[in-house]
Amino acid sequence: MIHRRIRIGFVVTAWVLESVCAQSAANQGPRPTRSNRPAPNVEINVHKGKAKSKTSATGRQETYEFTVTIKNLDGIHGHREMKAELFAIGENRSDHSMYNVIATKTSTFDLARGAEHAFKSDFFYVKYYSGSGMTLGGYLVLVYDRNGTLVKSKATKASFEKGIKTIRSAEISKSSSKSFRLK
Repeated sequence: MIHRRIRIGFVVTAWVLESVCAQSAANQGPRPTRSNRPAPNVEINVHKGKAKSKTSATGRQETYEFTVTIKNLDGIHGHREMKAELFAIGENRSDHSMYNVIATKTSTFDLARGAEHAFKSDFFYVKYYSGSGMTLGGYLVLVYDRNGTLVKSKATKASFEKGIKTIRSAEISKSSSKSFRLK
Protein backbone atom coordinates (compact mmCIF):
# COMPACT_ATOMS: atom_id res chain seq x y z
CA MET A 1 0.00 0.00 0.00
CA ILE A 2 2.78 2.50 0.83
CA HIS A 3 4.59 1.58 -2.33
CA ARG A 4 1.48 2.37 -4.34
CA ARG A 5 1.03 5.79 -2.74
CA ILE A 6 4.60 6.77 -3.56
CA ARG A 7 4.14 5.69 -7.14
CA ILE A 8 0.91 7.64 -7.50
CA GLY A 9 2.51 10.63 -5.79
CA PHE A 10 5.42 10.50 -8.26
CA VAL A 11 3.09 10.40 -11.25
CA VAL A 12 1.05 13.34 -9.93
CA THR A 13 4.18 15.31 -9.13
CA ALA A 14 5.62 14.67 -12.60
CA TRP A 15 2.37 15.76 -14.23
CA VAL A 16 2.26 18.98 -12.23
CA LEU A 17 5.86 19.87 -13.05
CA GLU A 18 5.34 19.14 -16.73
CA SER A 19 2.30 21.40 -16.99
CA VAL A 20 4.05 24.25 -15.12
CA CYS A 21 7.05 24.03 -17.49
CA ALA A 22 4.79 23.95 -20.56
CA GLN A 23 2.81 26.96 -19.36
CA SER A 24 6.00 28.90 -18.55
CA ALA A 25 7.38 28.22 -22.06
CA ALA A 26 4.09 29.33 -23.62
CA ASN A 27 4.25 32.65 -21.73
CA GLN A 28 7.79 33.38 -22.95
CA GLY A 29 6.92 33.24 -26.64
CA PRO A 30 8.86 31.31 -29.28
CA ARG A 31 12.26 29.98 -28.35
CA PRO A 32 15.12 31.53 -30.32
CA THR A 33 16.44 29.34 -33.09
CA ARG A 34 19.50 29.58 -35.32
CA SER A 35 17.34 31.10 -38.06
CA ASN A 36 16.52 34.02 -35.73
CA ARG A 37 20.18 35.02 -35.58
CA PRO A 38 21.08 38.29 -37.23
CA ALA A 39 22.47 38.07 -40.74
CA PRO A 40 26.25 37.68 -40.84
CA ASN A 41 28.13 40.98 -40.87
CA VAL A 42 31.09 40.41 -43.17
CA GLU A 43 33.67 42.44 -45.02
CA ILE A 44 34.88 41.38 -48.47
CA ASN A 45 38.34 42.23 -49.77
CA VAL A 46 39.54 41.28 -53.23
CA HIS A 47 43.10 41.39 -54.51
CA LYS A 48 43.83 41.08 -58.22
CA GLY A 49 47.12 39.40 -59.01
CA LYS A 50 48.63 39.56 -62.46
CA ALA A 51 50.71 36.51 -63.20
CA LYS A 52 52.14 37.31 -66.60
CA SER A 53 51.62 39.06 -69.90
CA LYS A 54 52.57 37.80 -73.33
CA THR A 55 52.73 40.04 -76.36
CA SER A 56 52.96 38.73 -79.87
CA ALA A 57 52.59 40.18 -83.34
CA THR A 58 48.89 39.25 -83.30
CA GLY A 59 47.90 40.48 -79.84
CA ARG A 60 48.37 40.37 -76.10
CA GLN A 61 47.45 37.77 -73.50
CA GLU A 62 47.30 38.63 -69.80
CA THR A 63 46.97 36.06 -67.02
CA TYR A 64 45.32 36.91 -63.69
CA GLU A 65 44.07 35.44 -60.45
CA PHE A 66 41.92 36.88 -57.66
CA THR A 67 42.32 36.34 -53.93
CA VAL A 68 39.14 36.89 -51.92
CA THR A 69 39.17 37.42 -48.15
CA ILE A 70 35.95 37.41 -46.14
CA LYS A 71 36.18 38.71 -42.58
CA ASN A 72 33.54 38.15 -39.89
CA LEU A 73 32.89 41.55 -38.29
CA ASP A 74 30.35 40.07 -35.87
CA GLY A 75 32.00 39.95 -32.44
CA ILE A 76 29.34 37.67 -30.96
CA HIS A 77 28.48 34.92 -33.45
CA GLY A 78 30.31 32.56 -35.72
CA HIS A 79 28.56 31.46 -38.89
CA ARG A 80 28.45 27.96 -40.36
CA GLU A 81 27.99 26.67 -43.89
CA MET A 82 28.51 29.96 -45.66
CA LYS A 83 29.20 30.14 -49.38
CA ALA A 84 31.07 32.65 -51.51
CA GLU A 85 31.01 32.91 -55.30
CA LEU A 86 33.58 34.80 -57.36
CA PHE A 87 32.92 35.77 -60.97
CA ALA A 88 35.77 37.15 -63.12
CA ILE A 89 34.21 39.24 -65.84
CA GLY A 90 35.70 40.11 -69.22
CA GLU A 91 34.80 43.25 -71.11
CA ASN A 92 34.55 43.39 -74.90
CA ARG A 93 37.12 45.85 -76.28
CA SER A 94 34.99 46.98 -79.21
CA ASP A 95 31.69 47.32 -77.25
CA HIS A 96 32.31 48.23 -73.60
CA SER A 97 28.74 47.38 -72.62
CA MET A 98 29.19 43.68 -73.53
CA TYR A 99 30.59 41.27 -70.93
CA ASN A 100 31.46 37.61 -70.47
CA VAL A 101 31.97 35.52 -67.36
CA ILE A 102 35.49 34.22 -67.98
CA ALA A 103 36.12 32.36 -64.69
CA THR A 104 34.30 31.40 -61.50
CA LYS A 105 35.24 30.00 -58.12
CA THR A 106 32.99 28.85 -55.28
CA SER A 107 34.06 28.32 -51.69
CA THR A 108 32.02 26.84 -48.82
CA PHE A 109 33.25 27.58 -45.31
CA ASP A 110 32.53 28.14 -41.63
CA LEU A 111 33.42 31.57 -40.29
CA ALA A 112 34.28 31.72 -36.59
CA ARG A 113 33.73 34.88 -34.56
CA GLY A 114 36.22 37.53 -35.71
CA ALA A 115 37.88 35.12 -38.16
CA GLU A 116 38.75 35.39 -41.86
CA HIS A 117 38.35 33.00 -44.76
CA ALA A 118 40.43 33.37 -47.92
CA PHE A 119 40.35 31.58 -51.26
CA LYS A 120 41.96 32.05 -54.66
CA SER A 121 40.61 31.72 -58.14
CA ASP A 122 42.37 29.56 -60.65
CA PHE A 123 44.56 31.43 -63.11
CA PHE A 124 42.63 32.73 -66.10
CA TYR A 125 43.59 34.78 -69.10
CA VAL A 126 42.16 37.42 -71.40
CA LYS A 127 43.37 37.91 -74.93
CA TYR A 128 42.99 40.95 -77.10
CA TYR A 129 44.10 42.28 -80.43
CA SER A 130 44.13 45.79 -81.83
CA GLY A 131 40.54 46.96 -81.35
CA SER A 132 39.04 43.55 -80.58
CA GLY A 133 39.12 40.77 -78.04
CA MET A 134 38.54 41.04 -74.33
CA THR A 135 40.10 42.84 -71.38
CA LEU A 136 39.51 42.16 -67.71
CA GLY A 137 36.34 44.05 -66.83
CA GLY A 138 36.43 43.25 -63.11
CA TYR A 139 34.81 40.92 -60.61
CA LEU A 140 31.67 40.17 -58.65
CA VAL A 141 31.79 38.43 -55.25
CA LEU A 142 28.63 37.14 -53.56
CA VAL A 143 28.47 35.82 -49.98
CA TYR A 144 25.52 33.70 -48.82
CA ASP A 145 24.50 32.45 -45.38
CA ARG A 146 23.58 28.83 -44.62
CA ASN A 147 20.00 29.44 -45.84
CA GLY A 148 21.19 30.64 -49.26
CA THR A 149 20.33 34.27 -48.52
CA LEU A 150 22.67 36.85 -50.07
CA VAL A 151 24.27 38.74 -47.18
CA LYS A 152 26.93 40.78 -48.97
CA SER A 153 28.22 41.53 -52.44
CA LYS A 154 31.18 43.43 -53.80
CA ALA A 155 31.97 44.33 -57.40
CA THR A 156 34.22 46.58 -59.42
CA LYS A 157 31.20 48.12 -61.18
CA ALA A 158 27.73 48.96 -59.86
CA SER A 159 26.21 47.36 -62.97
CA PHE A 160 27.70 44.00 -61.90
CA GLU A 161 25.82 44.15 -58.58
CA LYS A 162 22.62 45.15 -60.37
CA GLY A 163 23.06 42.30 -62.87
CA ILE A 164 23.62 39.46 -60.39
CA LYS A 165 20.95 37.22 -61.94
CA THR A 166 22.35 37.70 -65.46
CA ILE A 167 25.94 37.07 -64.35
CA ARG A 168 25.08 33.97 -62.30
CA SER A 169 23.19 32.44 -65.24
CA ALA A 170 25.87 33.20 -67.85
CA GLU A 171 28.09 30.46 -69.25
CA ILE A 172 31.83 30.66 -68.77
CA SER A 173 33.08 31.75 -72.18
CA LYS A 174 35.37 34.14 -73.98
CA SER A 175 33.30 33.97 -77.14
CA SER A 176 31.39 37.07 -78.23
CA SER A 177 28.42 34.81 -79.04
CA LYS A 178 28.05 34.20 -75.26
CA SER A 179 28.34 37.88 -74.30
CA PHE A 180 25.65 39.68 -72.33
CA ARG A 181 24.75 43.33 -71.84
CA LEU A 182 24.25 44.97 -68.45
CA LYS A 183 22.30 48.14 -67.83
